[in-house]
Order: sequence, then structure tokens, then C-alpha cells
Amino acid sequence: MQLPGGFPLPGRRASSLRRRLATAAVALPVVLVVPVLGTPAVTCLAAVAAAASGWELAGMSPRPAGRQRNLGLVIWPAALVSVAGARASGVWDGAWWPVLAALGAGGVLAGVLCAASRRREPAGWRAVAAALYVGLLLAHAPALRARADGLDLILLALLTTFAADTAAYFTGTAVGRHRMAPRISPGKTWEGFAGAVVGAVAAAAALTAVLDPGLPLWAGPLLGVAIASAGTGGDLLESALKRAAGLKDSGSLLPGHGGVLDRLDSLAPNLAVVYWFAVAIAG
Repeated sequence: MQLPGGFPLPGRRASSLRRRLATAAVALPVVLVVPVLGTPAVTCLAAVAAAASGWELAGMSPRPAGRQRNLGLVIWPAALVSVAGARASGVWDGAWWPVLAALGAGGVLAGVLCAASRRREPAGWRAVAAALYVGLLLAHAPALRARADGLDLILLALLTTFAADTAAYFTGTAVGRHRMAPRISPGKTWEGFAGAVVGAVAAAAALTAVLDPGLPLWAGPLLGVAIASAGTGGDLLESALKRAAGLKDSGSLLPGHGGVLDRLDSLAPNLAVVYWFAVAIAG
């Protein structure tokens, strides 16, 4: 049931929040412990997440006829993560970014070919999203962990993203009035984005000081702004994909949160942001 104006009843909102917190209580320790186990463990988790996200993308379609699961969309992003993980773990010494670029370009080419075909429902955008939005971004996870300061950096990326998302959720719920992109994500507001920036800046500054991830203290707040901005952009991109498919959530694997892609929408781009930020600042 809903109140007049389309607002959900408080009881339903409270129930959704309880499911959200329960899922987080189970998933968060796993996500935080895996980086401690090393680069191979991070590679495995990222590859599984990439495959699950590709599976969800394969099912995104406004029509049931287009929801045929394409295993290529599952294998492609997982392959990108695996290539990065193999190089980061020292399994082979070749240059890995050219390989990732080739695989990513292959995803784009597959998307173009799908769009140019005469199929009833082209899946080109899903191939591009699986290769670039999921695979290429998540490939930064093992690359980030393999750095000398990788554990601290990946924890900084995770915790700052969680802080930004949490601050955006509660700020937007409490005082959100001005919508950022009503046609794409009606629930996302500028007030929520401001909360995300404040939360990310505070978290990144504190974690830079406490963890000492090889970054100067002045870089923490700057990285926080970048994380809040990239995370919001990733969230809006995923919302656009769901809106094109007429879906509310990417899946239902995570109660209270939706699908795996619903949780990676902001984290995946932030892994890339932290990686390249560390390369630019710390070398």
C-alpha cells in the first residue's frame, strides 16, 4: 500500500531498511575480509561479482523475449577481471592493459554488431556495459590490491564508497527535495549528493590519516570528492540501464539492495578512481 502521492507506508520503508541492514551485516564482513587474504582472493571475488553482474545485464530487457541469458555477457567481464588478476598476481609478466583494452574493444565491437543486426531486440548496449562498465572497471580491483600499499587503498575505496552511499541515502531521505535526474533516477537528489560528498570527504580524510596508504594528507579530501562524484555517476548510469529495460532493480540476489550490479554501480568506478589517483600521486 501507498499513501496519497505515491509515498510508501512507513512500515514498508522500515521493513525495507531492516532487510537492507541485515544483508549488509552479512556481506560487509566478507567484502572487508577478502582484501586481507591477498590479490588472488580479490580476483576471485571480483570475477564472481563481474559474472553475476553480466548475468543481470543479460536479463535486462523491456520485453520477455529479449531476456534470454547470453553466456557471453557472463564470461566477458569475468575474463577481463581474470586477465588483470593473473598479471597482478604474477602468473605472467606480459603487459596487461593492452589485453584489457583489446577485450574491452571486443565488447564494444560486439555491441555495434548487435545494434547493426536485424534482431528483434538488439542487445548492443548490454554487451558494451558488460565489457566496459562491469569488466574493465572491476579489473582494477586486483590491480589495486597488488600495489605495495594495496590493502590500505582498497579498504579506503570500499569504506569511503560505503560512507558516501550511506550519507547520500539518509540525507536524501531526510531533506532531499531537488532531483538530479528525474527521468533517470527520481529518488536521487542534489541534497543527497551533497551528503555523499560530505560523507566521502570526511571518510577519505580520516582513512588517509589512519591507514597511511602512501598518500599525502591533503589528497584525502580531494579523493573523497572524486569518489562521491564517480560513484554518483556510476549510480546514474546503472539507473539509466534499468530505466531502459523498465526494471526497478538489476536483480534480487541481495534482499533490500536488489542485484549485485545495484551494489557495484558506485563501487566499480571508484576502484578505478582510487587506482589511478594513487598512480598519479604516489607513482
